[in-house]
Amino acid sequence: MNIKQQLKELHVINLLIAALYETIERDRRESAYYQDDSYLYEEIKELEERKQATLTLISELDDERQKAVLIERYLNGSKWEEVATAVNYSRNTVFRIHRQALKQLEGEHG
Repeated sequence: MNIKQQLKELHVINLLIAALYETIERDRRESAYYQDDSYLYEEIKELEERKQATLTLISELDDERQKAVLIERYLNGSKWEEVATAVNYSRNTVFRIHRQALKQLEGEHG
């Protein structure tokens, strides 16, 4: 899997983790008998490990602007306009920062 695909998965992984925790919570509220949710916790653990691996990649970047753009875009799932607003740069500047970040990550891990 290349860097860009790994980054794109980050938001989906976050959503899946939240959904699994909600499922566990719902099972506990609605079930009068014990349910073995260990398989759900195992799935959460695997997803958390994948998430952490990607966040570690991002943290290796030297440029704080690059980190902020990648976190906002891929972890938070923000649209480009929202990323630009969040980091207080123009869209074009955000695209340039994003491109530089990908280039650096691909150079180091590609």
